[in-house]
Amino acid sequence: MPTPDDGRGNRLPKTPCPRCGANIGPMPLRAENLRHVGWEPYRVVSYQSWCGHTQEAIPSPRQDGSVLFVPVLGEAS
Repeated sequence: MPTPDDGRGNRLPKTPCPRCGANIGPMPLRAENLRHVGWEPYRVVSYQSWCGHTQEAIPSPRQDGSVLFVPVLGEAS
């Protein structure tokens, strides 16, 4: 499985779970696999992280074919 990076070879940092604070790493997923898991680019998706909490993110395809997950924090008002 490829190591998620920023397109320059630098590993993406782990981020804390908004609910429990556990360090969760970025999800390595290729743009061509989004539809296989039922997701569309630029639409909010939900998934369960390894810590057991539901996470929401917006998958944004990058030029190299990888996907950057932009976390959704808070609630819309």
